[in-house]
Amino acid sequence: MSDVGGDRPTTGTEVQLTPIRKGISLTGSVETVVGAALADSRLVVRPDAPQLAKAWAIKAGDRVEVFWRELGVGLALPTTVEAVLSEDDACWELRVTGPAEPSQRRQAVRAGVQLPIRVHVAGTDTVGETADLSEAGCRVLVDGWGLPPEPGLPAEIALDLEDGELIAPARIVRVLVRGARWWISLELRNPSEQTRDRLRRRVFAELRAERARQADADE
Repeated sequence: MSDVGGDRPTTGTEVQLTPIRKGISLTGSVETVVGAALADSRLVVRPDAPQLAKAWAIKAGDRVEVFWRELGVGLALPTTVEAVLSEDDACWELRVTGPAEPSQRRQAVRAGVQLPIRVHVAGTDTVGETADLSEAGCRVLVDGWGLPPEPGLPAEIALDLEDGELIAPARIVRVLVRGARWWISLELRNPSEQTRDRLRRRVFAELRAERARQADADE
């Protein structure tokens, strides 16, 4: 491996943390960088949503991809969890296991956001509430009737966000029937960057609020 240079994020950098076994990212920041060279150097990172991180049960040995942008270029750094620091799982110590590589992949940061939603599929409108939300899609709970929609069907979602209504094309990914209620997972179809930005703002706002609630509970 080469010396550090721009091959790892510096202290204070905002990053996306993707535990490989989860496949979903959350945002965080770099608290500390240890080691003058990239080989076997350490990063201490703090996820922005400690409650979610705790629910994921991250442990030593888990592989985590660290994604950040430098001079407009996306970089992905492979790491392994050395230790989970503090009782509230608020920080992870990561050991760098390889060089950073350019990456166009941007994992969708997901948060538990409850919003009224309308899902239009197969000529029918169904109303319900989101259980979680990301820039790539959402999982919703609706009152079902008739036959549940088949995975792969095109759909359209309508959400009320703080800056107005968002209407976007989607696709049914899976449906789980629980009595008279359906859990529907939806994937957005080729969302515009404006749509992604609006959804990211709502997700990050929820993550910040969750972090503030946790801080209040710890006082």
